[in-house]
Amino acid sequence: MNAQFHREQGGISVDYQRVGSSSNATESTYHSIISPRVTDVKRTRPFSGGDGVTTRHLRSIQTGGGSFRQGLGALVNSPGIPMHSAGNSNTFLIVYNDLRVRDKHDLVKLNDKFAQYVESVRFLEAQNRKLMYEIDAIGSRSGQGTSRIEGMYRTEMDTAKKLVGETRNDFAGVNAKAKTAEDECNKQKERYNQVMNLRATDRKAMEDLERRMAENEAQINLFRRRIADLEDEDRRYKAEARRLQNEMSKLQQDLGNERVMKAAHDSDKMALEEEVARLKREYEIELTELRSRYQTADLDISQFLDKDLVNQLRQIRNDFENESNHQRESIQSSYSLTVNELVRQIPSDSNAPNNQQQLRQVETYRADLTDIKNKRSHMQAQNEQLKNRVDDLTLKIKSLKESGSYSIARADKEIAEAKARLAKATSDFDSLASLKVTLEQEICKYRDLLESQNGLRPCVDRIIAGAHHPSMGRSVTGNSTSTTVIRRVTESTGSNGRVRFSTDS
Repeated sequence: MNAQFHREQGGISVDYQRVGSSSNATESTYHSIISPRVTDVKRTRPFSGGDGVTTRHLRSIQTGGGSFRQGLGALVNSPGIPMHSAGNSNTFLIVYNDLRVRDKHDLVKLNDKFAQYVESVRFLEAQNRKLMYEIDAIGSRSGQGTSRIEGMYRTEMDTAKKLVGETRNDFAGVNAKAKTAEDECNKQKERYNQVMNLRATDRKAMEDLERRMAENEAQINLFRRRIADLEDEDRRYKAEARRLQNEMSKLQQDLGNERVMKAAHDSDKMALEEEVARLKREYEIELTELRSRYQTADLDISQFLDKDLVNQLRQIRNDFENESNHQRESIQSSYSLTVNELVRQIPSDSNAPNNQQQLRQVETYRADLTDIKNKRSHMQAQNEQLKNRVDDLTLKIKSLKESGSYSIARADKEIAEAKARLAKATSDFDSLASLKVTLEQEICKYRDLLESQNGLRPCVDRIIAGAHHPSMGRSVTGNSTSTTVIRRVTESTGSNGRVRFSTDS
């Protein structure tokens, strides 16, 4: 497009009409050719309105004729060079497809609009040069056709004002679109922040689940240790119960043996007591018989008794009594020893409360063992339930990790795409801002060229004043003489934004 534009600029020719003295036409049929260029530009190109000096050699040919030719008007309808966009890129998120296509479409429209503005600015530059050539031509034939020049200038001014108004409207539309793009950029930033917040929330939830799983595992280990301790205590209680049962069986056997021995000793004692009673009765009977036999009123039996016999009888009696006492004492001592031994080995009736206490303790032990068995079965059921819960939590955590990794990857992808769109929107916004500033500068510059005291208005006013002044009249002879004038136009743009023109013949 730049090459085509330079070729068109290099081929510009303006025909100047030398008005004869016999020409009295005062009416102007001039129509302005200033209009915004409508081009179909599918790509953007860099535009720089920077400072510097640009020198172009333009050739203008002055010929005779009836009217001015169009000059640079051919540039108005010159079509642009369509360029194809890069195409839609594949994406993994259908949610952002429409948004991306709409953004790309808006950016393409903005690029086309800016390209149109650039072409309009260049067209205005060419039109400005055309007007300068026309002003020079009018100055060379000052006083000839001033009314037509005034009408042409009015037409050009109206068209330029209309173009400036349209440019302002377009600028307002571009500014609105820039604001819309900025709002969309802010929305994307907010959406990015929301995605980051959701990602942080998911991470916190995963950390909570991991902490709860660790707590459940710690509780399970604690329950396992408690179950092991209860099993050890159960085994100790069982061993103690078996030992107590063995001791009780031994004590019952010893008690039975002692009871048998006591019964035997009691029977022996009763037999001895019966024997002693029988012997005593027999002795008393014999003694009574003897007394009744030998006892009379006047009989002294002492004379018949032998002292040796009496002594022997007394000795026999004493011996019998001593033997009886000795046997009694021996039986009693053996009985007492046996009883004492039994008392030492077996609790006697005086220790019955202790036996009852032991029985109650044994019953308590049995109840504790039953409770421990019940608790053990309950703990086993709880352990199975906790194992099932742990398996469920493991499956849930696994699924959450898979979904979390997928959501994290998706969020990262969305964040990357949002960052890319944000960077693209930021660059587009920066380019829009720079182009906005450039357009404002160009509009101010062309307004100065058209309406300021250093622009075209004073030149036109001077030309009109010179045309009405009688001393400035000139007669032009010849009908169809053609003159070729080669001019060098130096266009320089300073830092203060003013444009100066110098012409060399």
